[in-house]
Amino acid sequence: MTRNVSPDTEAVAGGEEEMVVRVTVPANHPANGGDSAFVIPTGGWEPSEEALNTRRETVLRELERVQKANFVHFFILCLVPTSLLLIVISAI
Repeated sequence: MTRNVSPDTEAVAGGEEEMVVRVTVPANHPANGGDSAFVIPTGGWEPSEEALNTRRETVLRELERVQKANFVHFFILCLVPTSLLLIVISAI
């Protein structure tokens, strides 16, 4: 996909400029009669060790945050019926 923005600015009434963006569709896109499979180009890019460690730490932090939130929600869900049961038992 390419974008061509710099030479295609046109003057519009009122002194404003309109930016025209032209996007080319890949040859294998279904609009061009190609198959519907999305092809990801493979390159020689390999993430550095630092990038991998940063990503791993970010995922672990997010996982811990979600687990803590789930534990709190589960605790509240268990606490409500238990407290109601204790109220009923103490009323008898």
